[in-house]
Amino acid sequence: MSGVELPDGRFEVETEEQVHSGGGVRSFRFSQGDPLGLYELHLYINGKLRKVVHYEVVAHAS
Repeated sequence: MSGVELPDGRFEVETEEQVHSGGGVRSFRFSQGDPLGLYELHLYINGKLRKVVHYEVVAHAS
C-alpha cells in the first residue's frame, strides 16, 4: 500500500471495494517503506459513509 501526501500533511490511499459479511479484522498491511504520518479511514456501508477514523502511522519501536 502506498499513499499520496496531501497538502495538509495527511496521506490518501484508495483501495478497491471489499464485500464482507459479518465481523472480522482487516489488515492494512503496512510495509517498512510506507510513509509515516496522519491518515483517515472512510468506512462506507452499502454506499453510505458511516464512520471516519483518524489515525497516525508511526515507526515500529525496535
